Amino acid sequence: MLDILLCIIFSASLIVIFKIAGQRQVRTMPMIVINYWVAALCGFLLWEEMPSAAYLLQVAWLPWALVLGVMFITVFNMIGVSTLRSGIAVTAIAQKMSLAIPILAAVFLFGESLSVVKVLGILLALGSILLTTYKPKKLIEQDDLSPGKTSMSLALLLPLAVFFGSGSCDTVVTIINKKFLLPKDTDLLNTVLFLTAAVAGTLALLVQVLRGKETLRWRQLGFGIVLGVPNYFSLYFLIKALQRSGMESSVVFPMVNIGVVTTAAVVAYFGFKEHLTGLNILGIVLAIVAIYILAMV
Repeated sequence: MLDILLCIIFSASLIVIFKIAGQRQVRTMPMIVINYWVAALCGFLLWEEMPSAAYLLQVAWLPWALVLGVMFITVFNMIGVSTLRSGIAVTAIAQKMSLAIPILAAVFLFGESLSVVKVLGILLALGSILLTTYKPKKLIEQDDLSPGKTSMSLALLLPLAVFFGSGSCDTVVTIINKKFLLPKDTDLLNTVLFLTAAVAGTLALLVQVLRGKETLRWRQLGFGIVLGVPNYFSLYFLIKALQRSGMESSVVFPMVNIGVVTTAAVVAYFGFKEHLTGLNILGIVLAIVAIYILAMV
């Protein structure tokens, strides 16, 4: 449970950092790219023993890690575009509800159990996420960052892309952990993942800078550094939770997601004075019940 708790804390801190960066009008793409370089450095510094190039090239998870690294930066940018074009609330719900994909993958690909109690806990988790992230229309309009009108088809496709992209990332993490990863390689895997994302993101950022669509500022560097450390450890403790908690991944992912959503909601209320509706409070209560049920599975 400690790994799950730490994963929740570090993951929720990412939301807080993005919130502060948004309030200060910090451009997200440069910040995200810098964050991946910092996360890769964290992995490098945590290596217990420097692996040889020959060892790295022969590990079975390497192709999966390279693909997942590119997926990371792609999904991050999809979330940013969807937030701008489809709204904050819709994007947040799409991202968190994507936990349904790794749950289904765990059941159908790896034969994880699906008892009545677990189904009840998962349904409560999904319901708690919907309720906790729900905002009345007037609050959504206040938070909407869209600079102009977006077509209905695009407004629907972007959250769907976030849903499938986020869920696919979590599913690939599960596949790597279950089929290929040795516990001693966790830091090496994370370094490769974040380094791949950093390189892919840097190339994309350079194109945007050369086209005059992005600029680099010192505060983006600062926020990127601050973001990179919890980003690394959020993935580190997620993988450790999958390895050491004794829980199936179809339990770990709902617990992490509802923990992040409820923690972020509480921090937003006390730290940023954001309004919590009655439905939001009900969602937090349901989240606590869901975590209790899932912990008993």
